[in-house]
Amino acid sequence: MTIIILAFGCSSKKEDSKQTDPLPIDSLTIENRTVYFDSITLSEFESTNYDGIKDIDTLSVDTTKIIVKHDTILILPKNGKEVIFANDTIEGESMVTYKYLKTIKLGDLVEIEATYWEWSRIFLVSLNTGKQSEFWDFPNFSPNKEFIISSSGGLESGEMPNGFQLYKIENNELKLVFEKEINNWIPSEIKWKSDSTILIKRAKLDKNYDRTYDYLMTKIIK
Repeated sequence: MTIIILAFGCSSKKEDSKQTDPLPIDSLTIENRTVYFDSITLSEFESTNYDGIKDIDTLSVDTTKIIVKHDTILILPKNGKEVIFANDTIEGESMVTYKYLKTIKLGDLVEIEATYWEWSRIFLVSLNTGKQSEFWDFPNFSPNKEFIISSSGGLESGEMPNGFQLYKIENNELKLVFEKEINNWIPSEIKWKSDSTILIKRAKLDKNYDRTYDYLMTKIIK
């Protein structure tokens, strides 16, 4: 059995190297591993044009498999297991409305937005198996479509998670690698620089809850 371990990391420093690499400015512990973050400039962050949320191939809605009604979304996967998203309009914590967003060609995934009383979620539903994968915010696909990252900044309100998730796509199925919540800064925006490099716009809050920003880079290591 082959085990693949995935984690974030930065360039390592070899003990016998004469060149001194810049020290990382922050770190997190994810899945018992230390994840390091390097500092980058605003111009480096803005130089990346790939949009892993929007730059994804979609399919026209197949109304024989996806039935959108006024208060219900019915999905009919190939395996015959129905998936139903039914609105709850009664005011209170159980209140939720669902919206069909699109069908993603990769993996035949139906993207559904759920808006609750004080928070939201995104679901990707397989048209093959009916399996549902839950995201804290819009799924952000790597350029080679091997990974999906999703980030959420709920540090101030506490209603939404504050951190990020990483999924891996294997055989057209989504597998959760990890979910990591952060308690001292906000991932305000995340971009893919390459198939293995992620750029982060980080927000920090002062005592008056005013935000200051800096920019980080890290890598995914298989």
